[in-house]
Amino acid sequence: VFYVIRGRPFSFPPHVGAPGAGPGCVKNQLRSDPDADLLVSTPGALCKALRKRMVRLERLCCLVLDEADTLLDPTFLDLVEELVTNLGRFTTLTSQNLHHLLPHVQQKFIRIKGSDKASELLQLIKDQGPASGAVLVFCNNASTVNWLGYILDDHKIKHLRLQGQMPAAMRAGIFTTFQKGQRDVLICTDLASRGLDTSHVELVVNYDFPSTLQDYLHRVGRVGRVGSKVPGTVVSFVTHRWDVDLVRKIETPWSIFFLNPHVEILRSECGFVSQSFGEVETSYF
Repeated sequence: VFYVIRGRPFSFPPHVGAPGAGPGCVKNQLRSDPDADLLVSTPGALCKALRKRMVRLERLCCLVLDEADTLLDPTFLDLVEELVTNLGRFTTLTSQNLHHLLPHVQQKFIRIKGSDKASELLQLIKDQGPASGAVLVFCNNASTVNWLGYILDDHKIKHLRLQGQMPAAMRAGIFTTFQKGQRDVLICTDLASRGLDTSHVELVVNYDFPSTLQDYLHRVGRVGRVGSKVPGTVVSFVTHRWDVDLVRKIETPWSIFFLNPHVEILRSECGFVSQSFGEVETSYF
């Protein structure tokens, strides 16, 4: 975002307006900064301001979508489309890598019974060793995060937990502690799949398989980021029949989402994970 701003014809530093929460706060902020060069906003707040004619976009010269992969997923897409319709004619600058998986990140899918997942996770964490990078463990709900936390406590594994039932201030503190490297294991829900920017994560474990392809991509995106010392690995536990449908999409090379060559290598050696749903004979497909 900084480099985009530097490339625009503003006086530098530019005059920045950032509407706060609530319609009254937004209205007061826009009135107090009518000549702002740069407006920083969430899609929802900006859409409300447009509907109430608090702001007009006729003079807009550049629209930047920070965390574009999140803003263009189904959660925010309608709001972004509403914003774009208010822009009139414009030139688009797009990225072919928006929904691409990083080519250097290895992905492994483990067919496993639900009753065996905890012991497999413990082994993965222990195999990392104290000199390895951090581990992110994704669960689909807060109760699983808490339950896994108790198991790691029993095995004397230091860790952090992050889930949506925690107060916002507590979540912010956990984010900071993990980013500083003060703890190497974070058990979390999808809260950590969007917005957690750290380069020291070496292993992502999908303890619960994500429900959508977008969620899978966001989780995978936490590893192998710019500044990382190692390529990183993603290990996903495949337990339910409905998980297999999503694995098929990840396996399909002509999917609209780019497939990592490491997935192709694993698949060609061991076959499709989705060909059958019987007892597991090997850990990796």
